[in-house]
Amino acid sequence: MRKILLIAGICGANAVGFLTTRQRSVRSAPAASRIGLNTTSIPSNLVSREGTNNMVAALNTASIPPNLVPPQETNSIVARILKEPRRAPPFSEIPRLSALEEKRLIEAYRGIPSPTNRYGIIATLAFGGGDDSGELLRYSLEEEFAGRSLQDGEEDVLLLTARFLGVLASQSPKARALLLNGGKNDYWSQRQPWKSERRIDHLLASYCTQGIGLLPDAKVILNQIVNGGFNEVESRQMWGAVVNAAAYADEIEIYGRDHFFGNIFMQERSFDYYKQWRSSDRAQPWIKWAQAYGYPVPNQNAQNAK
Repeated sequence: MRKILLIAGICGANAVGFLTTRQRSVRSAPAASRIGLNTTSIPSNLVSREGTNNMVAALNTASIPPNLVPPQETNSIVARILKEPRRAPPFSEIPRLSALEEKRLIEAYRGIPSPTNRYGIIATLAFGGGDDSGELLRYSLEEEFAGRSLQDGEEDVLLLTARFLGVLASQSPKARALLLNGGKNDYWSQRQPWKSERRIDHLLASYCTQGIGLLPDAKVILNQIVNGGFNEVESRQMWGAVVNAAAYADEIEIYGRDHFFGNIFMQERSFDYYKQWRSSDRAQPWIKWAQAYGYPVPNQNAQNAK
């Protein structure tokens, strides 16, 4: 029995979401058992920043596989990733990759079968790659694991990959196209990218929608979504992801991209920034829209008790 994992990144002050429990036979627990999205079926509006932070912490502190590709002549960040492909560098330090560097990382990626063991490469390609990286990540999300069952941690890394498309989209039309198309459950349910006990179509759509908040034109796209881009069913499923994306977009506007990716995005203090944003005037139009589809009204429990 997995314990209930509390998450709060997209809920009101007195109503926090929770991840459901899973019953399964006892087995040797992988490193992924320490990752924060191990669930049976998570509604896509309950995807949290806290869960993401736990996931990344587990990935970055677990044992590192041996060097699979010799660094040769390349910058120090890329050399480090080739040596420790599971460990992501600070996002703000990842440079724009040369064609040769991108090729070497893609070759290393293809030589590592498990997504959890190539997390550092995924992050580096997202922040520094181009359209070749976009095609690589599309293949992993749509085709590479078709018909296969994955461990929880492997699924979680692929979900993060969907969010990372929002970073890569600035350099990759293929990544941008997948990000925008992937914000709908139907896109993933038609493809069935891998076997899972979880609603992977909902989760992938949610992470893609969150990734929209990382685009330079995020506000334009998010305004289209809340003004008819989602039907009622989609809005009820995706309100949390939309609010989270709006928070990302506002935080980038307020603090700048360097500070956001260096100090907020998927960092320990990200939820503190989110709470501050949630109480601001900038957040209220998005929250008001979400409340029509299930976003909890702040202090609702306290008000009901009175």
